[in-house]
Amino acid sequence: MSKRLPFQGGWSAILPCAAAIGGYLFFVFLPGMREIHALRADSAAKQQYLSESVARVARQKLIETEEAETRMYLDQWHKSSAKPGDTGRVFGELAEMFKSAGVETTTFKPEAKQSLAAVDRLPLTVGCTGSHDELQALLASLEQLSKRVWIDELVLERGAEAGSKMTCELKLAIFVDNFEISD
Repeated sequence: MSKRLPFQGGWSAILPCAAAIGGYLFFVFLPGMREIHALRADSAAKQQYLSESVARVARQKLIETEEAETRMYLDQWHKSSAKPGDTGRVFGELAEMFKSAGVETTTFKPEAKQSLAAVDRLPLTVGCTGSHDELQALLASLEQLSKRVWIDELVLERGAEAGSKMTCELKLAIFVDNFEISD
């Protein structure tokens, strides 16, 4: 008797099984894996969008807070800044401030206005003489002024003799609302 090998004549069973496995791989398993991969990528993209949306909400709240603070600052600016017709009154207040500090005004020279985006800048050069205490009182009152006045330049010179008066030259900038631009 001859011995039979286990696979001898069994190709008829192996080929259909191999074809079934190949068909399962190509028609079921691999398309399913592609779909699973696409679902995972979609899920990761949505998770990233959600995590970014939390950051967006926080940024939006920060921007809204900054906007509210900016509007509040602008409202305070409009209330405290000089109006275009008030420049003469502001110059008068400054002259009175110099007088009440006890200094003697030697120069009061307004210069041509400079138009900026939303405000006008009015340069003013003022020269004065007075004692150290008087000039210090003048500078302190300028800092307390409710109008938008900046000290661009300050030059103090001591008198030649001890105890003599000091000279002061101030270059001021007065900022006035520019109402031709509306917000």
